[in-house]
Amino acid sequence: MPMNHVATSPPPRRYYGDLFLTCFAGLLLEISYTRIFSFKLFYFFTYLVIGMALLGLGSSGVFVVVSKRTRQFPLDRLVALTSLLGAASIAGGYVLIARLPMDTFALAHSYAEGARLAVLCGTLFVPFFAIGLSISSILGRIPGAVNRLYFADLAGAALGCACAIPLISVLGPPSTALLSGAVLAVVGVREGLKWSWAVVGANAIVLLIATACAFLPAVLPSIVTDRKKPIHSGAPDTPQPLFSKWGPIFRVDVHDFPPITAWPFRLVFHDGLQGSTLQSFPGDFSALTHFIRTCAPFPSRWPSLTRKNSSSVRRVGMRSLPGFTLAPAILPASRLTP
Repeated sequence: MPMNHVATSPPPRRYYGDLFLTCFAGLLLEISYTRIFSFKLFYFFTYLVIGMALLGLGSSGVFVVVSKRTRQFPLDRLVALTSLLGAASIAGGYVLIARLPMDTFALAHSYAEGARLAVLCGTLFVPFFAIGLSISSILGRIPGAVNRLYFADLAGAALGCACAIPLISVLGPPSTALLSGAVLAVVGVREGLKWSWAVVGANAIVLLIATACAFLPAVLPSIVTDRKKPIHSGAPDTPQPLFSKWGPIFRVDVHDFPPITAWPFRLVFHDGLQGSTLQSFPGDFSALTHFIRTCAPFPSRWPSLTRKNSSSVRRVGMRSLPGFTLAPAILPASRLTP
């Protein structure tokens, strides 16, 4: 049955803004959740977010095609209600996703962990299903203006991609996710004004809550990380970080480390996993002897790096600097001589 099997086609102009804002919110939400899941679980679970987003958007299109009642439901009411569902599921779903404890290493032999993962997937699925219902219904009901409507779709998605990184850098992924819910609530208020003050009120309440949480991140619940991560934020004895900041690549947390040697240092965690250390330097190069390690000869296929390290050794006035690592991405160098 064709998608446009309805009595009349609504005027397209009023839905350009709805489609633009809905797609903008959808991309903001998806990108934000990839960062949240990378910190909560492990980085490869970002593919789970992408998969559930595609499943929600795709299955909603199938639902619109097979459901005659959905196709005949007034479009303005449908958009208002699906926007309310999407906004409310984002606001409430974040709390569930953040606080639900997980142990992904136990998934292979624990039905309880599998059930928790299913809850996370379902919580991810609902807002994308609601977003997909709005998009599919608008595009399917107004075939005569599908080219302009699709342009609004792409423009909103493009703006969402462009704004995601700056917003994550400034507000953080949790606040950015809540901001996407606020944008959906704006669409719900806009369409609800045409037929139901109750729907307007419900969308307005979700809008106020989501906006307040987005710009007051201190009121948001902290994220409980996987039990197998070195810093398990769900444990009662987990120390508070000295520094914590979200970024578009990973979240950085700095913790004090008990001085097991005479050289105290601090640990830097990237998305909850140990990434590097922060160590003080008193200015005396002879005090760097604790960096000396016995290393295999440096591979000859990296002569430029060897020459660079050698020049660095000469600049600091030392004849050798074995095993000295400046960043976690650099392999320990062998004993170098000028």
